[in-house]
Amino acid sequence: MSYGWLGLTYVTGITFLCYYKFRVYAVWSTVEENSLKTKLYLKWILLFFAAYSVVQLIGFSLWYYIPFVISLYVSVLVKLLTTIGIFAIAYLNVQHAHQVAPVVMEMPAGPAEKYKFSKLDHETAQAIQLQLQQLVDTEKFYLQRDLKQKEVADKLATSVHHLSQVLNEHMGISFPDFVNQQRIEAAKKMLIAGDNSKIESIALDTGFNNKVSFNKAFKKFTGFTPSQYKMQLKEQREQAVGLSNV
Repeated sequence: MSYGWLGLTYVTGITFLCYYKFRVYAVWSTVEENSLKTKLYLKWILLFFAAYSVVQLIGFSLWYYIPFVISLYVSVLVKLLTTIGIFAIAYLNVQHAHQVAPVVMEMPAGPAEKYKFSKLDHETAQAIQLQLQQLVDTEKFYLQRDLKQKEVADKLATSVHHLSQVLNEHMGISFPDFVNQQRIEAAKKMLIAGDNSKIESIALDTGFNNKVSFNKAFKKFTGFTPSQYKMQLKEQREQAVGLSNV
């Protein structure tokens, strides 16, 4: 019983911690798509731990007053809830997580406000931007799965903060979107060249961890799913062949 109450105290504490984190994030997060997805993800985690705490509390409170069989059912329910919760959290993580390594969430602020204490001058920023483009062309680092922003910053001999500033202020894009954009361009070239690989294989070859994230990124940057884009290319080729035979 002592062990059980310690477990209940731990789970209840985690529930309140999740609630606190969710409320803090909900207050200062933006309404962008990724923020909404993250809020949904945190909400499901919160609901899971809250439900887990309630079931545990009921089970321990009625321990002396209910038959052993019923308490056994409650124990089974708790384990089932745990299994479902872990699966749901993992599923939401796969569905909504960025395919680039997670970036630390920052309070929303305009670029000028966000980088007002930065010592990065305009000439250095332009040099970093040029080096970044050269790195894209020569090393194609974006094809690496689970790519971390620090790895790219190290290759450029700069800091993560300065790289982020160059991307946001001078290129108008975040690091995850920049990487995914490069990956989608590589996938488009493969499809245009007539690559007959399966969509999932192209997704993995261009740095994505799964087909779902690849489809979402592809539609975000092209307006089409990979299958739709592939079909469009096929129709264009058939039309070109038809015109050449006329």
